[in-house]
Amino acid sequence: MKRTGLNLTALCVAMTTSLWLWAPGLARAAEEAAAKKPVAGVEAGQLLQVGGALVLVLALIGGAAWMMRRFTGLAPQQQQHLKMLAVLPVGTRERIALLQIGDRQIIVGITQHQITNLLTLDEPLELSPHSGEFARKLQSLLRRTENEAKGEANGAQ
Repeated sequence: MKRTGLNLTALCVAMTTSLWLWAPGLARAAEEAAAKKPVAGVEAGQLLQVGGALVLVLALIGGAAWMMRRFTGLAPQQQQHLKMLAVLPVGTRERIALLQIGDRQIIVGITQHQITNLLTLDEPLELSPHSGEFARKLQSLLRRTENEAKGEANGAQ
């Protein structure tokens, strides 16, 4: 996951901090420039005020985006009847997924154009998160299913 929101927030904070540190010097320079050569219609203080407000608004937007991304997952989630337990990529746009539907688990193949039911499990798999266990269990299930299919084909002959 990229952290662009955090970088944007850090940039906004740095810009705001630098503005507050440089503001007295900029105000003094603006006053000196205004005293030497008057600007028709716009005062230097007004430009500084508009620039400061712009930086403040950008900092608030960056802070709000950071807060939304950070605290979105804290809301209580409703009971979901369909959960994706694990995904195994098998190509650039193809993957195999293990879905939990109520108390049943099914394995589906997902491509760019369709979703196909590959296998409905008789007994649910117990997976621990972030262990890579899904790929190993899927391979053993597929081998077992292939062996059963070969056994049935040999028995039918």
